[in-house]
Amino acid sequence: DVMLASTLTTGSISWLYYADRLLELPVGLVAVALGTVLLPSLSRLASNSDDAGFAATLAWGLRMAVFFGLPAAAALWLLALPLVSAIFLHGAMTEPDVHMAALALQAFSIGLLGILLVKVLTPGYFARKDSRTPLRFAFIAVAANIVLNLALFRVMGHVGLAFATSCAAIINGMLLFRGLIQVGLIVPDRLLILSVVRSLAGCLAMALVLLAIAPDNDFWLRSTILERWLHVIYLCVAGALGYVVTLLVCGARFAHLRHLA
Repeated sequence: DVMLASTLTTGSISWLYYADRLLELPVGLVAVALGTVLLPSLSRLASNSDDAGFAATLAWGLRMAVFFGLPAAAALWLLALPLVSAIFLHGAMTEPDVHMAALALQAFSIGLLGILLVKVLTPGYFARKDSRTPLRFAFIAVAANIVLNLALFRVMGHVGLAFATSCAAIINGMLLFRGLIQVGLIVPDRLLILSVVRSLAGCLAMALVLLAIAPDNDFWLRSTILERWLHVIYLCVAGALGYVVTLLVCGARFAHLRHLA
């Protein structure tokens, strides 16, 4: 990405960097944490030949990824410009830089759930002492990333590079998901499907809330840093409340997030 971005408009590397910094927040808080928690649990279950417990633990990891990943991706898309302006709009960064970095963040946000799936599902292979399959899938994803990069970077600029990265993450996650379904270690049961539907409904409610109360783009580019930060916090809290309340109305309960729920 950096090599190709260096051939584009001046600033492309920086726009990708700033957007990636914001993407790494949910990745670090959710994806890495889930992967770290799952691997020892899955390894213990695999050593005990407890396939039912193994599948239940993976299902729990998927529910957690959906519960946190979908709203995080939606928020990064909807609040791309507010987040970039609140954190980075000072010093040498200009208004056009904010717009360009926000576009890259929106493209990155498309692949956030794919990244979470990779972090959650890869331990399902490693715990069973299978490192070749996820490596093979990773090679496929990298190849897809390279092809999409070369196909899109001249047409879409730095946004095409970010979008290609998202597509590669989705491909990797879907391959891992399909592989575990084929060996019977993931069964898309009613609770998992309901979790996805409820989270989608929550994301829709969150989007409606944010679109209703968010200031226009001029506010984020003209206001002070303090004003931008206060409004970002306000929007994050309001969006989170809209998401959680909708989940509760749709029948979700906190017990559903517990392990083996």
